[in-house]
Amino acid sequence: NETIRKERLKVSRNYSEEKINSIFNNQLSDAEYRKHCNTVIDNSSDLDSTYRQIDRKLEDTVAELKKYPGQLVFGLDIGTRSIVGTVGYKDGEKFYVVAQYMKEHETRSMMDGQIHDIDEVGKTICQVKEGLESKIGRRLTEVCIAAAGRVLETVNAHVDLTFDTEKKINNEDIYNLESLGVEQAYEAFLKENKNGIKFYCVGFTVMKYYLNDYTISKLINHKAKKISADIIATFLPDDVIDGLYRAVEIAGLEVVNLTLEPIAAMQVAIHE
Repeated sequence: NETIRKERLKVSRNYSEEKINSIFNNQLSDAEYRKHCNTVIDNSSDLDSTYRQIDRKLEDTVAELKKYPGQLVFGLDIGTRSIVGTVGYKDGEKFYVVAQYMKEHETRSMMDGQIHDIDEVGKTICQVKEGLESKIGRRLTEVCIAAAGRVLETVNAHVDLTFDTEKKINNEDIYNLESLGVEQAYEAFLKENKNGIKFYCVGFTVMKYYLNDYTISKLINHKAKKISADIIATFLPDDVIDGLYRAVEIAGLEVVNLTLEPIAAMQVAIHE
């Protein structure tokens, strides 16, 4: 209540009417603040009333958390005709869907799986997000998305990592080997890419590992002086990835995971 807030400022801080009005004029409106809130605590009454509201919200939050034993994951399928949002959690080897929401594009903002109108797609993503939030009673801030593979490029690379002496292989060694393989694949791709378009590596898969030049399924904890890998890396143009990220940001979301859509992933498998 604006009247109560002004009166409290006068009493507690001895502000003049002019200063209070100046403060209010430079702040967002109450309605604008409420648009971005999941919960509103009304403290216009006494302290006991405020505490009761907080206690009820905490009880509701605990009850809500108990409904979903796993961490909720928000995924978006940004398609040509519609955008589908799914929220769920993983328990063991199973993924349980908690809520799903679909919204069709109102204009031809997407064509052949690629974003053409970033602002329009961003607005539709926002509608999907808000629809899901109303269903689950939680605010969504992070999302997993998939990139279309219409202009997917793949590169195969073989990489070796040699040590000064024989050693037991740990996770850091494997990470360094794979990173080196991706870098090598990217360098090879740049030599072939003559059109000047910037590409991003959007994923890679290790096809084979080698321990001292012998094929092996797992490197971890084996002793070796040399480890190797056959890697297939996938690349997409900068504008495809940038468009996805910008549309998602318009909806107030942060991308925490980017993968390839199933058709694109299938193309990678066929390529190999």
